[in-house]
Amino acid sequence: MTLLPATDINRAEAFYANKLKLSRADVPVMGNDIAFKTGEVSVLYIYERQSGTKADHPVAAWHVVDIEEVVQELHERGVKFEHEMQDLPGLSPSELGIFEVGGEKVAYFKDSEGNLLSLAEPR
Repeated sequence: MTLLPATDINRAEAFYANKLKLSRADVPVMGNDIAFKTGEVSVLYIYERQSGTKADHPVAAWHVVDIEEVVQELHERGVKFEHEMQDLPGLSPSELGIFEVGGEKVAYFKDSEGNLLSLAEPR
């Protein structure tokens, strides 16, 4: 289970349900918290907090089979991908925002609460 803070739980729910098309997970939650299925057994648990994460690195990541297709689909839903990454100085992404790092393709984006997330297509 991955835990992420949200300053606006309704905005976060809309982002994950509408932009990422994640389904609600059938797990117990507290209060207004929400949980989404992110794989066969993994869950993304989002809880309300007055301030978001302070992490400058990805706090959740997903492996995908065809990163170009996934990034294009998410882009069409309004997800904005990062084109500059502090940990990848001098590397330029493709037009879609996909970096090639050590033979792996990686794309970074932020959720509605500013949490940095990533997608990766392993070699």
